[in-house]
Amino acid sequence: WVDLRYRWTSNKLMDGDFQNTGSWKSSWQVLDLGLTHKWRQFKVAAGIQNLFDEKYVEYGFFDPAFGTFLWPLPGRTAYLSVSISNVF
Repeated sequence: WVDLRYRWTSNKLMDGDFQNTGSWKSSWQVLDLGLTHKWRQFKVAAGIQNLFDEKYVEYGFFDPAFGTFLWPLPGRTAYLSVSISNVF
């Protein structure tokens, strides 16, 4: 199987910006690619998340006294998994 996933979000106001002063998180979009192969009781999966290594923020908080705090998400990430089913 081939899995191609597109994720995006639009601009959003940050948490804590109760007066809507304009503290915005930027919109972002990422593309993930994965491959899965099954053979007998084995399943192998591999893929890359955030294929183009976009810099993006999922969560941000605004505090009028201390400023803006951002929690960025990871850049390009690769994964590999092997699973076995019905062993016993």
